[in-house]
Amino acid sequence: MSSEPSLHVVGRDQSVLLGLLREQLGAQTHIRHHTAFPPLRTFGPEDLLVIDLDDPSQMPDPRRLLSLLSHHDIWLAYGDRTIAARWLDTIHWPNLYFVHCDGMDRAAGLRTLVSSVLQRVVGPTAQDLTSLVLARDPGLAPARELTQAVCERPWDIRWPAQLAAAVGRPLRAIKRALHPLGFSRVEHFITFVRWVAFEQLVAVRRLSVSRAKRLAGIADSSNLRRQLARVRTGSPLAARRLQAHIAALALVLALVAGACRDRAEGQNAEAAEPAGRRPDSAIALPVVGALVRRGDLVLTIRTTGEVRAERQVLLKSETQGTVAAVLVRSGNRVDSGQVLVRLDPRPLDLAVREAEAQLADAMVRYGDILLGDDTTSKAPEALERRRNARLRAGVGGAEARLERAQLEREGATVRAPFGGTVDQIQVVAGQQVAAGDPIVMVVDLGSLLVEAAVLEHDLPLIRRGATAVVSLVAGRDRSFEGRVTVVLPIVDTTTRTGRALVRLRSSDGVLRPGMYADVRLEATRLSDRVIVPAPAIIERDGRPLVFRYRGGKAEWVYVTPGRSNGRETEVLPDTVVGRTPVAVGDTVLIEGHLTLTHDAPVRLLAEEQ
Repeated sequence: MSSEPSLHVVGRDQSVLLGLLREQLGAQTHIRHHTAFPPLRTFGPEDLLVIDLDDPSQMPDPRRLLSLLSHHDIWLAYGDRTIAARWLDTIHWPNLYFVHCDGMDRAAGLRTLVSSVLQRVVGPTAQDLTSLVLARDPGLAPARELTQAVCERPWDIRWPAQLAAAVGRPLRAIKRALHPLGFSRVEHFITFVRWVAFEQLVAVRRLSVSRAKRLAGIADSSNLRRQLARVRTGSPLAARRLQAHIAALALVLALVAGACRDRAEGQNAEAAEPAGRRPDSAIALPVVGALVRRGDLVLTIRTTGEVRAERQVLLKSETQGTVAAVLVRSGNRVDSGQVLVRLDPRPLDLAVREAEAQLADAMVRYGDILLGDDTTSKAPEALERRRNARLRAGVGGAEARLERAQLEREGATVRAPFGGTVDQIQVVAGQQVAAGDPIVMVVDLGSLLVEAAVLEHDLPLIRRGATAVVSLVAGRDRSFEGRVTVVLPIVDTTTRTGRALVRLRSSDGVLRPGMYADVRLEATRLSDRVIVPAPAIIERDGRPLVFRYRGGKAEWVYVTPGRSNGRETEVLPDTVVGRTPVAVGDTVLIEGHLTLTHDAPVRLLAEEQ
C-alpha cells in the first residue's frame, strides 16, 4: 500500500465523477473505484471514502462505518431519493459529511461533492487558518500579524525568539503588544493560537484529530496539556477565554471517542450492534449554563469615546524671572495650594520696595499741596481740592504700581490650583522664563469624564441621568459604570455626531485622560421582561431555540426572541398559549450547546448568575 492516502469511490456508474476527481486530485491522492462496498481491510491509514446513497446497491449498514471514523473522512452524496431512516442518526457523527447533489449537479459530475473533497484534501491555507482563529476569538485581532505567523509556521515557531524572528519585531515590542490581550508571556500566546487552530480544524473543518494536530503544530497531547496549565497559572485573563474553546473541542472529541469505543464491536460483529443504540448515548458533554431572569432589559447604543479630566490645567508663568527651585516631579500627587515651582524673588522684592518708595514720594507731594488746608472738612469744595491734589501728586499711579509689584512677587510662587497629579514639568532650575511661558500641568484623575460621540439620529434617545458602561478599547477585562451628565447642544457638521458626557463613578486609577474607550449608553429600558443571555439563543432550520438543562440532559425548547442589547435577549410569550416557553429560574445553556441534539446527556461545568 502506498504511503499516500487513497480516495475510494463506491458506486456503479461514476465515470464523470472519477474523471473530475482525477483531474483535481490526481497529483495528491490515488483514486480507486469500487462497484460494491469493499472489505474494511481495503482502507489504508487516513484514506477517504465517497458513497452515493442514491445508488440502491450502495446502502451498507451505517454501523459498518464506525470503525473507519477515527482515521477516515467519509462523504455521503444524496439527491432526490429518500434517505433510509438508519442513516439519519449518523448526521452528528464526526468526519462524516452529507453533500446534497440535485439532478443538474449529478449531470455535471457531482461538482459540489468534488469541491468538498478537494477542500479536505488540500487543507486550509495559512490565511484561511488565521481567519478561522480570528473568527473564533476576535480578541486576537490586535495581534493579527503574530497570529498569522504562528498559523503559517506552527512547527517552526515554538519559542518567543522564533516568533520575533518570523515577524521581524523586537521581543520587547511583542510582549508590549500581547500584554493588553491578557498574555503575560509570549509562549502562552503561541500555545493559545495553536489550541484555537486545533479546535477550529476539528470543529469547523472537521478534520481528523491526527491531521488537525499536524496542521496546528501539535506533536504530543500531554505536552500541550502541560503548556495549557502554564497558561492558566501565568495568564489568567487569557485562560478564561480558553474555557469556551476547550468546552467546544471537548464536544467534538467526545463524539470521536464514542465512535472509537464502538470500533472493536463493529469489526468483530459486522453491524451486530443492537438496533436503536446511539454511539454517544453514554457521553455527558461539558456545557455552561445561565439562569433565566425577570427584570429590566436595557437597550443600549454602542459608540466610542475619549476619556478626559474634568479638571486639567497647564499653569503658566505670571511674571518674568529665573526658576529658583522645582519642588515636584512628574507623577507626584499634590494637594490644593501646594507649592510646585518658585522663581527667584529678589528682583521682585526690589520692584516692591521701589514701588513703595514712589508711593511715599507721592504722599509727600500730596501733603505739600494741601499744606495749611483743613483735611477734615466735609465741604464739597474741600473734597474736590483733596481729589485734585492726589491727581497732581501722582498718588493713584504710585498705589497701582505697588499693587502690581506685589502681585508679581506673589506670582513667583506657582501653586497647585486643586488636588491632582503632576503630568509634565516644562522648566528646570536656573531657566529664564517670561510671562505666559508654560510651567507645569496638573490633572485631577479623581474627576474623569468620557466624551462619547453619538450619531445625530441617536441623540433623541439619550437622556441626562441614563446609565453608561465604559470599557477600554485596549481590551482589558475591566468595565466602569457611569451616568450621562449632559448631552451637549452642538452637532459636528462633518461627522454628523453630537457629544454626551459620561461621569464615571470610579476609575480605580486605570483610566487616563486621552484613552479611547467603548461606550454603551442606555437608550431604552424595557421593564418586567423574561430575559436570557443572548448566546443561549441559536437557530435550527431557521427557527430560534434554547437548550434548557433538565436532569442531566439538554432539552430543546423553541422560543420567540424579542428585543436584544447584544448581551441579553427578551423571550416573548407564545402566541398560542400566552406564556413564555422558559420560566424564571430555568437554566439555559450558553456554551458547548451549538451542536447538541434534543435530550443529549450533558455535564454542567458552571452556572452563571
